[in-house]
Amino acid sequence: MGSLHAYFVRLDVLETAIGSGDERLVAEIERRWQKELMRRGSDVREGLERDGYRVPPLHRAVGELVDGKIRWPQFPELYAVAFELLCRLLGEGVPVGPFETLDGALVARIDDELARREAPLRMEKLCRGGAPLPLLACLRETHEVGHLLREELRDIGPAHADPVMGQAWETFRDWIDRASHLPGTVMLGFSGFH
Repeated sequence: MGSLHAYFVRLDVLETAIGSGDERLVAEIERRWQKELMRRGSDVREGLERDGYRVPPLHRAVGELVDGKIRWPQFPELYAVAFELLCRLLGEGVPVGPFETLDGALVARIDDELARREAPLRMEKLCRGGAPLPLLACLRETHEVGHLLREELRDIGPAHADPVMGQAWETFRDWIDRASHLPGTVMLGFSGFH
């Protein structure tokens, strides 16, 4: 799966920003992360153009999210990067602890244990559950964007004895504690394209 970056963002703020047409948001993203826009945009474009597609620049995808008009839904990878930059601007970065580097076997093992404990939290949903907004339905195609609603960030049961699982549980407890102080928040995860 790769790496995981996560952010807490108030859902109402995100819903207001997407489709607002507020060019200041686009300008601020371009100002703060100009080099990253160029590097990551180039990485995404190179992969898609290798497959014969003509791909728009990443800054246009950021502008389209803010305008609420996705013109190239066939390039969800481009919008996933743009959406992450918008979440980084509007939200708060979340430490991901042992999930900085992910593999599918670990995610499955953790989710099996969470299911056994009847906890609502699922790592698979955070890594690949899509975006919580209808406009961004195209992001479900990337398997790189996910989210957890605040209601899913609650009791996970007692600490785990296994060292790897124990680290995961400590990280979950941190997320749950942070989310409890942030009403209206959604946790967004971005994996695999950093």
